[in-house]
Amino acid sequence: MNTIPGVRYPLFIRNAIREMQIQPGDNILVFGAGAGRNMDLMDKYISGKGRIVGLDVGPEMLGVSPTPFHRSSLHYHRKITD
Repeated sequence: MNTIPGVRYPLFIRNAIREMQIQPGDNILVFGAGAGRNMDLMDKYISGKGRIVGLDVGPEMLGVSPTPFHRSSLHYHRKITD
């Protein structure tokens, strides 16, 4: 999804994350983390003092992630078994 009617998606998601009022030290759980792009945006707000855990059922998403999940604040998990 690249667009929402009348709004470009990247602008929409950046605004939505800003409206979450994320603070340094917050811990965030992201369901359906996908490639982790939104987690990367959230990480800028927690300033390395919190933790973001992303969950996704598609193991292939970790392979296409632009986010370096080795950063101490970002953790990515996928569904291993049913």
